[in-house]
Amino acid sequence: MKKFFYIILIFLFSLTLFPYTSLYRTGLGDFNTSLFSKGAALGNNDFFFNPLLNPTVECKTQNYFVSLGFYGLQTRETRSKYIFDSYENSVAKKNVYDNSFLYGEPAYILGYMPISDFGLYIGYENYINNDYTYRQIYRNDNYVLLYDESQIRIGNVNTYFLSLNYKILGFTLGMNFSIMQGDGSDDYSKLFVDPSYTDSTSSAKENYSGIRGNFGLSYNYKDDLKLSFVYNIRTYITVNRVTDVIASDTNLLTETVYYIIPDIFSFGLEYRAKNVAPAVFYSSITYERWSELNGQFIDYNDLIKYNIGVLHQLNKNIDMMYGFMYEPYRKDNRLVDIGFTTGLTYKIGMTDFTLALNYKNVNYEKEDVYYTDRVLKFVGDVSVKF
Repeated sequence: MKKFFYIILIFLFSLTLFPYTSLYRTGLGDFNTSLFSKGAALGNNDFFFNPLLNPTVECKTQNYFVSLGFYGLQTRETRSKYIFDSYENSVAKKNVYDNSFLYGEPAYILGYMPISDFGLYIGYENYINNDYTYRQIYRNDNYVLLYDESQIRIGNVNTYFLSLNYKILGFTLGMNFSIMQGDGSDDYSKLFVDPSYTDSTSSAKENYSGIRGNFGLSYNYKDDLKLSFVYNIRTYITVNRVTDVIASDTNLLTETVYYIIPDIFSFGLEYRAKNVAPAVFYSSITYERWSELNGQFIDYNDLIKYNIGVLHQLNKNIDMMYGFMYEPYRKDNRLVDIGFTTGLTYKIGMTDFTLALNYKNVNYEKEDVYYTDRVLKFVGDVSVKF
């Protein structure tokens, strides 16, 4: 019981540090995966390491442990147009927009306790990042300034969860229950140079809440092969929003809307090769059923994501990892994040340190404008066994 008490104490102490360690944050906003460094290094494969996403995740030790993680993102968005000569031949490409931002914050806190054939996880995760910063100065063809448009969103949906699994006859049954909470802000402005136009400015405050759960089943074959399946239940996140609109007859607008996470099905394969230098192969496929949300104003595509990674045990203290990801967008599945990942784990006694690096890039064209989005993600965590 003393070890369990220490885990709870460290968990609560770490949680109090979170509000004071965040950097200024900007980003594109989406699910914060991968939050676990090994998952990030192995092709964005959090499925094999995150008990929030996969409650059948097995701890590779019979000890208690506590793990803490953090991450940082560097994003760059560019938009460009072709320049044509008098004969309508393209002669060059000019950037009409180029924004680059850096942000970072703690990612998760996790505690684990083995109880006979049961495994119990309690944790906190920065699950959905709603942060985004945008600014663009608009000029006419003669480069005369017309107006300045900007938007700053800051906010997160945090998840407090409990995952429980049970082992029997080579199978592992798991379930997860999560409480989702968070808040955020959204400030927008459109400021014209010409005083004959009316500026547009708004400031909104948001509050998020919801409940989420999932179920999983995995099977171990001779400790060499593991197959896992997880079903994440459709989730409604309530968003209470109060907007203060300047230059409007109604200054305060209050509304309640719902952000819906659809049914998500995931399948994973983990294979341990008995080489001279032991290696583990990880592969997962995720099906996200976004089309079930389609309506008058929504036209999403179902998504299938592929994530592959390999871990090589160089020696008893060092693991090297690398991977590949293929993740399309729900608004247009012709747009795909293709990324490469790598990482390293160093073990000192009962403590593991892991660092990972992700790079992904997407290019597309829309209405004669060429978009390029690049994301470089750095993930790190430390776990201590007792």
